[in-house]
Amino acid sequence: MLFIVYGATLDLGYETREIFRKKGFSIISKYNYVRDDAKVDKKNYENTADSNEWFQKWYDDKVYISEEELEMLDFTYGLDGVCVGFNQKWIVDAVRGVTDSLITLGASSLGFIAELKAAYGDYVTVIHLFEDVLTVEQSVVKYGVFSESEKVTRVAANKKMQKMYLDNKEIFDEIVLYTGEDSVYDLKALDKQYEQIIEKRGEIQKRLNNNKYVSLPYNGADPYIFVSYAHADREEVYKVLYFLQRQTYRIWYDDGITWGANWSKMLKDKIANAECVMLFSSEAAVNSEFVQDELLDAWTNGKQIFNIQLDDARFIPMFEKRLADNQRISIDSYQEKIVSALPMCTRNDKTEM
Repeated sequence: MLFIVYGATLDLGYETREIFRKKGFSIISKYNYVRDDAKVDKKNYENTADSNEWFQKWYDDKVYISEEELEMLDFTYGLDGVCVGFNQKWIVDAVRGVTDSLITLGASSLGFIAELKAAYGDYVTVIHLFEDVLTVEQSVVKYGVFSESEKVTRVAANKKMQKMYLDNKEIFDEIVLYTGEDSVYDLKALDKQYEQIIEKRGEIQKRLNNNKYVSLPYNGADPYIFVSYAHADREEVYKVLYFLQRQTYRIWYDDGITWGANWSKMLKDKIANAECVMLFSSEAAVNSEFVQDELLDAWTNGKQIFNIQLDDARFIPMFEKRLADNQRISIDSYQEKIVSALPMCTRNDKTEM
């Protein structure tokens, strides 16, 4: 189960993570890098010797890395020169039930959140943490370390997140309130709100888990099949992938997320190391730059392509000419033909299952 809390900053972010830790959740660490041209006081991120208790907790809850290490991460985003990144595996493990995890995200991550919801639906719970402007202003003042310009930046970021929530409500599943420790909506109330949401979303996940869904993409050294498809065809494609996994085939697919600077390199590596490529051709695939790039990489690496046709759409003549040398399988008859067509080396011995 993956929870995303959008809008948790400073000590409220720390307290939110503590609440979820106590409820048994793993916290997905965000690795931080502060650029030299950042619009924040860099010493606040690197030297906390004179900071107060809350700011020290906020600092200790972070992991700082170099610019080179940041570039190695799958997903990165940033605001005002403060760059944040993390790995795809942590997200996938949470979505597929390996762990119950929380990640807190800010204003510049909304595109990534939208893509996670599109890929995983109700396996991801997105919560907007509403903190009123006055409480935010009091928070940045009490630290005593922020410059006036950074105080203004942080208050502006809070207002931006509130507006982005209102403009993109379809992405969010829940909203919780925090209006300060001298109000009804204090930390105890915040804990209670999270508890109610966790219980409700847990029941939704139980219902989801009763349905068939595709297992995690294969991640190992044995031969596997790389799957190329348009995300718009996910429902039809996943039915085939579910069948293949029941037949013990090792398959790798991108699981619906393309966000992140390093994603293109990962796809190229997965294609280069695959035994073969399974293409799901369709009108959506024909018009997908991602699918076209994957086909070019497959041909560059000399990979055999198995083409399952979801409809009658055709690629440009150059692509169709090259695809003509590969096996085409209609979606209506794939179960009869695919097992005998695919390389046996990509399949586990059923006695191992």
